[in-house]
Amino acid sequence: MDHLVSEIKELKQRLHHPVPNPAPLGLFAFGLTTALLNLKHSRIIGSTRQDAIGTENLVWGFALFYGGLLQLIAGLGEIRRNNIFGYTGTYIGGGKTFHTSILSMHLYILYIHNLFSFFPMHVS
Repeated sequence: MDHLVSEIKELKQRLHHPVPNPAPLGLFAFGLTTALLNLKHSRIIGSTRQDAIGTENLVWGFALFYGGLLQLIAGLGEIRRNNIFGYTGTYIGGGKTFHTSILSMHLYILYIHNLFSFFPMHVS
């Protein structure tokens, strides 16, 4: 009987994870970033050039830090909870969003540099 009690006490430590569930945070970050990106592409927020620039800056900020970096952190929390499926989903989604936003900002900076430069940079 003492062996059974000690086994149940040991099992209790495995049932309660030391890390809270990061899945809602990762899924909300993905959903909000996707919704903002859809608002940008559908031009619901505004159709003028100034509105498009403001919306694009808003989407870049959310995609880089909220949709990308926060999903990567949520993926690390999932691996701490031994949830490989949640880790794979949030980490790949966050990495894709983070990488895409950095790449689009880099290409935008190259485009601006080539507009105002006497020595244009070539992307090969």
